[in-house]
Amino acid sequence: NQAASGLLTLTPFEDSYCSTIARWAPTCQECLYLAPATKYPLTARKVAAWRKPNGEPMLLWQRGDDKPVGYAELNPMRDDPKHYWLGHVLIRPDRRGIGFSTPFVRMLLEVAFGRIGAYRVSLIVFPENIAAVRSYENAGFRSVKEEFYKFTGKCKEFRLLRMKIDARQFV
Repeated sequence: NQAASGLLTLTPFEDSYCSTIARWAPTCQECLYLAPATKYPLTARKVAAWRKPNGEPMLLWQRGDDKPVGYAELNPMRDDPKHYWLGHVLIRPDRRGIGFSTPFVRMLLEVAFGRIGAYRVSLIVFPENIAAVRSYENAGFRSVKEEFYKFTGKCKEFRLLRMKIDARQFV
């Protein structure tokens, strides 16, 4: 596992990386999977607009690499500030498929359950995005239910899988 062979660290996101992150989802399909409510093409301005009050946008780094290898956000749910939402999880294209996503998600959960004190983290994912679903399952997430949602500006409903993990389940 290449990801395990290098030291991985998380840092708070800096707006200077908005353009970098926008380039990581160059196709309409990648943009849809990453941010279904965001109109394609992804731009630096759109990435900057993802920031939520009290949210925790994070970058993943591998020792020896001068560019981040991952991006994601932990955002508190509007009606329940100790229930967090994991969103916009993205690995740099040249680092996909070599074992970064599960350690990245586990590190984000350590932040959520440790430093932040969340009791639950939830997310939605397209069920056909098999690599993402497997990564979340490997990090400890479990499927809760399927949902159908029509995003603003999209002409059809999409099937999504809601997943969650509670602090007591995270080991």
